[in-house]
Amino acid sequence: MQLTYHYLILGGGLAGASAIEGIRQNDTTGSIGLLSAEADFPYHRPPLSKDLWWGKKTYDQIPVFSESYYRDHLVDLRRNTLVTSIHPEGRYVVDGAGNHYGYTKLLIATGSIPNRIKEAGPIAHTFRTAQDYLALARAVVTVEDFLIIGGGFIGVELAAALSHAGKKVTLLLQDKGLLSKVLPPDLSDFVTEFYVQKGIKVIVGDEPAHFEAQGDRVTVTTKQGEQVTTGYVIAGIGVKPERALADSAGLKAGDGIVVNRFLQTSRPEIYAAGDLALFPCEALGEVIRLEHWDNASAQGKCAGANMAGGLEPFTYLPYFYSDLFDLGFEAVGKLDGRMRTLAAWETPFRKGVVAYLENGVVQGILLWNQGKVLDWARKMVVDKTPLGTVEDLKAMLPVPAAV
Repeated sequence: MQLTYHYLILGGGLAGASAIEGIRQNDTTGSIGLLSAEADFPYHRPPLSKDLWWGKKTYDQIPVFSESYYRDHLVDLRRNTLVTSIHPEGRYVVDGAGNHYGYTKLLIATGSIPNRIKEAGPIAHTFRTAQDYLALARAVVTVEDFLIIGGGFIGVELAAALSHAGKKVTLLLQDKGLLSKVLPPDLSDFVTEFYVQKGIKVIVGDEPAHFEAQGDRVTVTTKQGEQVTTGYVIAGIGVKPERALADSAGLKAGDGIVVNRFLQTSRPEIYAAGDLALFPCEALGEVIRLEHWDNASAQGKCAGANMAGGLEPFTYLPYFYSDLFDLGFEAVGKLDGRMRTLAAWETPFRKGVVAYLENGVVQGILLWNQGKVLDWARKMVVDKTPLGTVEDLKAMLPVPAAV
């Protein structure tokens, strides 16, 4: 089979779906093909580890668009279609069944793939897709205890969700505390103790060394010699950008696919957006890659607009967020637990603002249980606001966040 489109989108996630909006802003009739490896229609990922477990959304509410949206916008959406190579000289791609799809403009939005624990094999389940969510939801019906390996976003969000569902949860992590790569040490310590108080066993500074399955039970032995026996193991140890297609096309890549400010790759007719795009961030003055919902949405739309003749530089600074039981945050910019921080607390570790600094200038803002001041936080980063003391930060807080 051979099909040709003016615009071809690879990846059925949020970035790929959002590109349709961008294209149709500038071109209402050009043919669009969207090839997705997943069986589901494009959907929002955050609810998989957040809202669905707390009854804030239902599964049928997570699609990005309705099925009719694709027909109405003249999009040929092909699911269960895994593209295996890109051939830029001929401007076509090939899927696993040998089918060819031609293009004039191409967007790579295939996102990230979860890291796996080699020693565990299929014993340790990853959590990335809607099908992963459904598998875990089925397991919750019969399994009473869960081991989550990793103390990053997926680990802490799923630990909260499973604990909320009445399950016994153990978190095993190499770091000294939960979210320690993002939060300052004192806040990471607080969150770790908060989870312990919620009944979650947290094992820090350790990692799995051996996995042994016996029937429906798994015993995990750590490098420090501790043993955890559980009914279900989840590996929440991060993701890596899906670079295989970029490599097949000979595109410039590093920790992701290198793009310019218009989201073009080293071949100008090929664009990249979302988790795998390594883009120049104007606000931070460096090249970064972001694995967040807001970034995927904004970049996908921008890339689509530019594919259809726009000349729109991607200058937006995306935000990200997390929910941790009754704690939650939004953040913009660069957050690294090793950076110098200033914290203005209304209630210590419960409500406040944390500024992340480099050379005395704001690089990131964490809004901890704060609301409706995201625009202020983004402006603090974009304006490269200088801060010296906590009093300086307090003096700049907007009225809703006054301490």
